[in-house]
Amino acid sequence: MGKNKKNHSKKNVRPGKNVIAANAESLNKKLHKIIEQGITELTLDLVNVKSVDPVGLSVIAATHNTMNNDEGKLLLKNVPDEINTLFTELGLDKHFEIEKMNQNHNV
Repeated sequence: MGKNKKNHSKKNVRPGKNVIAANAESLNKKLHKIIEQGITELTLDLVNVKSVDPVGLSVIAATHNTMNNDEGKLLLKNVPDEINTLFTELGLDKHFEIEKMNQNHNV
């Protein structure tokens, strides 16, 4: 987005149950609208997410890249073990800032 106007603020987004192809376009639009507002730190709270497919991963990766290009930061928070394992197997844990779901946090 390349905006020079940053408001140095944080925004939390909690996607629905699945980050998959069926809802990827709407999530992508929502995230880009937020980024266009000049947000410098975007947190995706995955506490309710049960599955992520390749299209969902591409939305997360594109959001991460856009935030990095705009000198911002994307944090993935409350990442369930199964999804964290996927990120690790794909090597994405080396690129994304990930906070695993607290063991005491049962949803």
